[in-house]
Parts: sequence; structure tokens; C-alpha cells
Amino acid sequence: MTADKEKITFAVDGENFGNFKLREGDRRMKLYIKLNKEETDQWDALKQALTGGQMSNDTLARILFFKGIHAITAELNERVENMTDEEKETIMKQMSAEQATAAMQMAEEELGGNDENSEKSSD
Repeated sequence: MTADKEKITFAVDGENFGNFKLREGDRRMKLYIKLNKEETDQWDALKQALTGGQMSNDTLARILFFKGIHAITAELNERVENMTDEEKETIMKQMSAEQATAAMQMAEEELGGNDENSEKSSD
């Protein structure tokens, strides 16, 4: 099994953050985050403030990661809602068919187009 590796660093408000590694295998993706001493101290302070030290690093990291994804998704949805039809059409033309289909499915789910609670008829 071979896995692709990619190192990532990023900046927010001009400040560089972390040393991230992404490894993609056949069935899963792993994200590794290496913190320096200052970042580790900040992590420990945040963990203490949020959980009183009662949560594992793994659980807290997962919660923060997925809350971040949710916040980014909500921001993107808001931006799309505020686009003109012309802007939406331009973006859809730039997407591959697979990306466009995925975007449409996400939009339908977000807007209630796919109601998971509706009963399916199986006669």
C-alpha cells in the first residue's frame, strides 16, 4: 500500500501555522499536525479552557476540525446564496462534471431537496 504525502503550512492574518502532513491511503486519509513549543502551550491552554482537561487531545482535535469544516461550509453556502445567477453559471462552467454534480447534491441536501425522513415506496 502506497500513500501520498503532502506537507502543508498556512498563514492566517500574516502568521504561519503548523507543520501539517496529509497521507492518503487506499481507504482513508490521515492528518498529522506538528506543533512547536509555543503552539503546544497554546493548545494546552485552549484544551484546559474548553474542557477543563477532561477530554483527550484526539477528541478535541476532531471536534475542532469538524466544527471548522462546518463553519467553512456555512460561509461558502452564504456566499453562493448571495451570488447572482450569472456568477453561479460562470462558476458551474469552470467545474468538472463530477464537481458540479457534487455541488448540486450538497445544495439539495442543504436546502432539503433530499428528505431522509420521507418514506420510500417498495411495492
